[in-house]
Amino acid sequence: MGTAYVKVLAFADDLVLVGESAESLAALLDVAGRAAECCGLTFNPGKCASLHVDWRCTTPQRSRGVQRTPFPICGSPIRSLGVGDSYTYLGAPIGLKVNAAQATALDSILEDLRRLDESDLAPWQKMDAVHVFQTPRLEFPLRIVPVPKKAVHDFDKEMQRTVKKWMCLPTRAAREMISLPRSRGGGGYVPLPARRDALTVVHAFRMLTCPDVCVADVAWHTLRDIISRRTGRTQRTAVLSRESMCDFLNGAADDVVGTGTIAASSHWTRVRAATRQLRRFVDIRWAWSAARAELAIVVQRVTPSREEMTVPASARRRLHGIILAAIGEGFRRSLVAKPDQGKVIAVSSRHPDSNHWVSGGVGIRFCNWHFIHRARLNVLPLNAARRGAARRDTR
Repeated sequence: MGTAYVKVLAFADDLVLVGESAESLAALLDVAGRAAECCGLTFNPGKCASLHVDWRCTTPQRSRGVQRTPFPICGSPIRSLGVGDSYTYLGAPIGLKVNAAQATALDSILEDLRRLDESDLAPWQKMDAVHVFQTPRLEFPLRIVPVPKKAVHDFDKEMQRTVKKWMCLPTRAAREMISLPRSRGGGGYVPLPARRDALTVVHAFRMLTCPDVCVADVAWHTLRDIISRRTGRTQRTAVLSRESMCDFLNGAADDVVGTGTIAASSHWTRVRAATRQLRRFVDIRWAWSAARAELAIVVQRVTPSREEMTVPASARRRLHGIILAAIGEGFRRSLVAKPDQGKVIAVSSRHPDSNHWVSGGVGIRFCNWHFIHRARLNVLPLNAARRGAARRDTR
């Protein structure tokens, strides 16, 4: 099978043209302009940009790296990107040596969270609004761009503080209660680092198992290429097996895949890091079945009664929900294991019927809501048991 060259990336009306040289890119732009004219369309040069990178340049007039080559579209020049400049494509900044994506999406959600906190909605309505309107807005930016760690930490801290406030829980209440699924009696807020890593793994799995053969081949070849670059031996490209590539994604030691010779950072190194970081919340690993010639992800402890679940390519659309369910089960087990705050949760989290009021507030009053979460965690202040305070009159 011959080598296939991808010249065009398209999503709706957003196009990316890729050329091997300045001449080939100029020819592609000319063809795109003439094709648009035939369809009665025109490109807006002010909304276009170009990036010319040439690491093989040896002429004394030009230096290696980014070249400020002017490219026209429909007879008008477009903006030429330099080092550090970026162009926002599908919400992601594209460029060379571009800093991590700005956390504008997180800031916007936090602002909406503050307004929601100040509203006159009931606490369970505020929590429901976060799940319906706020959380889905996180998925796209977390999936396509690396968000700065500090922005993730600050956002997660504020979200946990706010949800704990809505649940009327004191500071010393176990954080697992906030992240416990609402069907188990918790707040249902998945920590942002766990959600980010889960989305990264799911996105990579969908690319590697994509029904479009071209997309899947590009994903496997780029993964093989980054492993070869990290080993420092390009001839290893031809002998790398799918099992070895799964070992790389699982974070295998250097003696297994030989990584560490060349520090090559890419999307696949982020997937490798996300897989390892996700194990703080759920045991997950990549697996290749030689018998079925199929990639799968094995997730441990998805439910209280099921210890292991294998997600094949045919169930790729369910992977995100399965990982989130396993994360929630991990928080439930961690909370139940606590000798003090997990006693009641061990019973109340067993069946959704015990927590039907958490999502919609059906059958519960405000006075009960202010009481029940603290009582379940055994953090309700009593006259005879006031933590952190001197002993008072208990009458």
